[in-house]
Amino acid sequence: MKISLNLATTSSLRERYAIFWALPLALIGAVGLVALGYAAIFNFHEYHKMQSNLDRLTQQEQNLTGREKALQKELDQPDNLTIFQKAHFVNDLIQQRQLTLTKLTQKVSRLIPPTVRLTALGVTHPKEGIVVRFSVLGRDEGGVETFMGNLEDSSDFADLTVTNQKFQQVATTPGQVSITCTARYVGNGAY
Repeated sequence: MKISLNLATTSSLRERYAIFWALPLALIGAVGLVALGYAAIFNFHEYHKMQSNLDRLTQQEQNLTGREKALQKELDQPDNLTIFQKAHFVNDLIQQRQLTLTKLTQKVSRLIPPTVRLTALGVTHPKEGIVVRFSVLGRDEGGVETFMGNLEDSSDFADLTVTNQKFQQVATTPGQVSITCTARYVGNGAY
């Protein structure tokens, strides 16, 4: 006689629930694993690309360092060193420049009214600063006085001194006024 014994137990709701979700979760896990693998391969390739760029830049830096040393060695030769010193001296003189004639002319032209014209402009460098000499010719006294007032009110000039004033009488025109004056230039930065 044969006895059959069934040792199986009934599956619970929890076991049936786990078996039902096992396949979808396995698929999701497989897709996630493939995505992680793809990301790892992509990052690996990017790493090698960045490493090759870094190697290329390092090589370029070494080449530039070598060229710099060669140029420095060439500059340290006596002939080039004297040229370098002379160029440095000239550059220092250029940086010490205080006033340009074009900038001075621009500043003065802003002060001149339409009835007055500038006939002469000169610059001297005594020890106490820069002195500018003006000669202007106006159609009337009012224009010249306006110029003098503008010059006195300007923040670029100080110590205005009139050195010469003439009234010219011509038969066809009323009297023209010619004036010569000096002022000390106190403007900051003339470039």
